[in-house]
Amino acid sequence: MEDDELESPDIEYEARDDDDDDDDVIIDNDGEDDDLFHLRLRVTTLSDENRRMRRKVSSQVQQIRKLGLRLEELQREIERSDQGRRALALIELELETEIYRLNDDLVSSRSQSAMELRRLREAVDRLRLERDCLVRRTAVMEARVRHLEARLGRKGGCGGENVVEEEEGKGFLGFPWRITASLVGAVVVVVFAVVFLQSSKEKQR
Repeated sequence: MEDDELESPDIEYEARDDDDDDDDVIIDNDGEDDDLFHLRLRVTTLSDENRRMRRKVSSQVQQIRKLGLRLEELQREIERSDQGRRALALIELELETEIYRLNDDLVSSRSQSAMELRRLREAVDRLRLERDCLVRRTAVMEARVRHLEARLGRKGGCGGENVVEEEEGKGFLGFPWRITASLVGAVVVVVFAVVFLQSSKEKQR
């Protein structure tokens, strides 16, 4: 662009004819030769045009430099935009990976919770069976005790009372059967409370 302006300046000069008649306007040159005067005048005109052209070229060069700086700034903005898009893509990938990991953890936690709940239910079922067995045994032993009391009551005497106490002392772990039944009932209640709390926690999750 700069070379084009230098090679083909948009300058218009007045056409001058050295063979004009003497009737043309005569420029007062103070006795200087006409050709020399016209040459000097042309050089002055060309110098002025050259200065104007230089100023114009300088202005255009500054404009080109500004455009170059603007182009570099745009390129940097494009690079920053590309970096931002790449960073955003990495963040999206990390988020997707984290979501998959959390989903896997949730599925695994649910599976473990289901297994634990199943084991607790099986334990409760076993405790219920043991409780039923103890209740039946307790009922049998109470029937025997009542039968013995009835027989001893007919006989009377201190010896009979000692026999009753001796029979009642043969309960579970050395405790009377009535106390054993009460302990078993308390254990069952505690187990049911634990299972209920566990199921409530699972529902909250």
